[in-house]
Amino acid sequence: MSQSALIETLKLRAELLATARSFFAQRSVLEVETPVLGASAVTDPNIQSFVVADDNKPPRYLQSSPEFFMKRLLVDGAPDIYQITKAFRQAEAGARHNPEFTLIEWYRRQFDLAQISQETAELVQQLLLIRKINLPIQRISYRAACQQMLGLNLMEQSRQALIRLATKQGLIAADKLPRTALYDFIFDQSVVACLPRDVIHIVEYYPAEQASLAQLSEIDSQLAERFEVFAGGFELANGFLELRDATEQRQRFQQDLQMRMQQKLPAIAIDEAFIAALQQGLPACAGVALGLDRVHLITAEVDSLDQLLPFPWSAL
Repeated sequence: MSQSALIETLKLRAELLATARSFFAQRSVLEVETPVLGASAVTDPNIQSFVVADDNKPPRYLQSSPEFFMKRLLVDGAPDIYQITKAFRQAEAGARHNPEFTLIEWYRRQFDLAQISQETAELVQQLLLIRKINLPIQRISYRAACQQMLGLNLMEQSRQALIRLATKQGLIAADKLPRTALYDFIFDQSVVACLPRDVIHIVEYYPAEQASLAQLSEIDSQLAERFEVFAGGFELANGFLELRDATEQRQRFQQDLQMRMQQKLPAIAIDEAFIAALQQGLPACAGVALGLDRVHLITAEVDSLDQLLPFPWSAL
């Protein structure tokens, strides 16, 4: 990277960070910090955490998200909070992925799905306006997006139909993958790839199988109160109404562990401190994680993180 390019990327990054902090300050959302190294990791089979050895003591994990710590703050009485932090995911390196990346994550008490997704899209709007990229916001359901781009509802398809569709689109060994992974691949290939790049899209109400840590809809239990935001050909943010039931959350973690075992992935201990916090009582809230590096890609008008980050993974 040339000296002029380095100075430009550093200045743009500083503007993005300042704009994000101003956005939350105007809304009286408190900035916090939580550990990037913890005793537990997420059980999600799609996320592999970095393990840090500590002599003969139990291992520690670099956090893939500050989510569990931030929710524990909410349980302890914190108000609306956000943080800008480094997060880590092993084996995710490429043009749009860096194993170490920057997240903006925040939690809003008493927000519904429409409020939190609209706020997320408005933050993206403000960040893009730094470079005078002014994009409108459009909202569409996951079901409608699939119907519009694929001509079918993925949630109504049998597992065999999903396997055939994913295989046709180039996925190797589709029959070895769980239904959620098939959803992800088909949606990315056939829906996300076709979304107009000059619009900020809010895609909401994902399949219940992809609820993650989200509540299920009270109107339709096949749907999760979850959304994602897309712009410029990128997935930028993932958010939801937070699941508050400790028993159900433990069951979901156990399902994750079964999937990890089937896929021969390392076992992960359930975060008992997080479960205990849920038992104590998480207030009604919604949360979002937004990838700042991808917003930076759009504003810098480049295609790869190697062109953007002063110290990309490939150059360390």
